[in-house]
Amino acid sequence: MRSRRSDPAGLEKYLREQVRILGKGKKVEWSVDAVHKNRVAARRVKAALDVVKPLAKRSVFKALNKRARRIRESLGEIREIDVQLQQLSRLGRHAASARSLCEQLSARRAKLESSFADTSTHWFELKTGDAVNRELEQLRPAIHALVREGVLSDFEDFCEQAEKAISLKEGVELHALRIAAKRFRYQLEIADAVGFPAAAKAAERFERMQDALGEWHDEAVLAQSLARHSADSIFDEGSVVAQKVIDLCRQRLERANTALHAFRSEWRTSCEPLIGLVRELADAPVTKSKAGRGRPTKR
Repeated sequence: MRSRRSDPAGLEKYLREQVRILGKGKKVEWSVDAVHKNRVAARRVKAALDVVKPLAKRSVFKALNKRARRIRESLGEIREIDVQLQQLSRLGRHAASARSLCEQLSARRAKLESSFADTSTHWFELKTGDAVNRELEQLRPAIHALVREGVLSDFEDFCEQAEKAISLKEGVELHALRIAAKRFRYQLEIADAVGFPAAAKAAERFERMQDALGEWHDEAVLAQSLARHSADSIFDEGSVVAQKVIDLCRQRLERANTALHAFRSEWRTSCEPLIGLVRELADAPVTKSKAGRGRPTKR
């Protein structure tokens, strides 16, 4: 099989594509797809900047990092509402029990959109700029070492969180596991962009684990909203409706637990193959850094 050519400029292309998504300069869109796409792009901007952080001049990336962070934070609640509304829309005959929750979530989304509408357009006018482009170009000789270090660091963090989840210990922070999974997935995307052959295979192997964690999170968030709503509905809609909402909450918790068991099963099955692919990536030849910026330090 023909080996893939390395591309030290791959990270720059990856970053520019995400900035292009966020920085079209047009009116901000608030559709479900647009919110999701912009939030993911902002996360990928952070992932790319995290790669070069050990050697980069922090001041060069400050403005870009700040705006990307504001987008992530601002769109976070809207995205969670969108996912809940999508789930509630698929309840069929049970949907009537959660009608008032749907109305509350829709009203909250409209309020958030309105509060951001007058001030958010400039958040999305991201651009790399000459200083950022020059800095990234100077880092090209070290980019493969930086990317490799980023993959190994985030994989180590994910494995640590995953083992805690597998052990079923009390107090396991599953949200931290999900965030660690996202960071590792973005690092694999960047590794693929710069030409590490094993990165795409590792991402494919990892996808089902991340999907299971995503399903767990979505079901757990909806269950939490239903639990809160059940307390209010006792007084607003009566105990019968409240009981139906509690039943829906129980169903979502069962689905969340099923998704978590699916993650644990996939981790046991795919752990060793994934470790092998990450080792293959780590052992792959990289472009050696020329004099100038030195070697990347451990993050």
